[in-house]
Amino acid sequence: METLKQLLHDGKKALETNDTAMALKCFEQALELERDPVACSGLAYCLAKERHAFSQAKSLCAEALRQDPRNPEHYLIMGRIYMLAGNKRDAIRIFRKGLKFGFNRQIRDELETLGERKSPVLPFLDRKNPINKYLGKLFVKLGMR
Repeated sequence: METLKQLLHDGKKALETNDTAMALKCFEQALELERDPVACSGLAYCLAKERHAFSQAKSLCAEALRQDPRNPEHYLIMGRIYMLAGNKRDAIRIFRKGLKFGFNRQIRDELETLGERKSPVLPFLDRKNPINKYLGKLFVKLGMR
């Protein structure tokens, strides 16, 4: 029987090589031994990626965040789950929150891939205000943004 530490190590290695099916098995076995936050968040990502079980994945990752709220890795995984579920806005919010607990190159890369929006042309108006939208488009065409 494998130890919790070995299962977590094997699960992380499988995730690094994008073998989520193998990682799923490792993290499931690890959770049978102990409700470890790393196992919870790892399993959450695998469930979202392999089985598209987004609500179950979000609740498992939320459990990991409750147990270990200052670990940016859990925020990275929660953000990725939101991305897999097609919820870009919440993914960006979670990624940014994770960066508050320490620099994480993977979170930074995710945010760069998603692209960060420029501030509205008129900051005192809402981003969705038609004046801001059309001024922004005009400024882009004129090469001013």
